[in-house]
Amino acid sequence: MLTLYRTALARRRAELTGLTEEIAWLSRGLTTVPEPWWCDDEAGGGGHRPSRPGKTG
Repeated sequence: MLTLYRTALARRRAELTGLTEEIAWLSRGLTTVPEPWWCDDEAGGGGHRPSRPGKTG
């Protein structure tokens, strides 16, 4: 049960982070918002996603 709660909390935190980044980009007047790091490539090729902020290695 605790694991499900932590998973939901992490997912919500990621959603809020994505919204914050999107708002920041839009407030700067940019029309294209970069794809969040957690979004998968729909084509299945991958490799175009930016690295997770703060992640090393």
